[in-house]
Amino acid sequence: MSKIKIKMLSIADIVKGQGVSSAYHEQVNLVSQSDMLEIKVNESFKDADITHHHTVDPKNYFKMFNDDYIHVAYVHMLAEKLEGSIKLS
Repeated sequence: MSKIKIKMLSIADIVKGQGVSSAYHEQVNLVSQSDMLEIKVNESFKDADITHHHTVDPKNYFKMFNDDYIHVAYVHMLAEKLEGSIKLS
């Protein structure tokens, strides 16, 4: 049986002290333990079966319009931490 290939995209490490990075790394570590999954983090993985979007990132948002694979969006965000953490025009 071939492994399910998952490309995990995140910019969780750019904002410190919110727990986003810790949550992301815990999730990567958890799925990496499975013998059924092949995981790549923030790397090119052209034949990925699933692309996992973990944080709000405009460049990754536009990748969701690619129908070649399944997209899963999981954003760990606390309302009280939102102000100043995302810069939008």
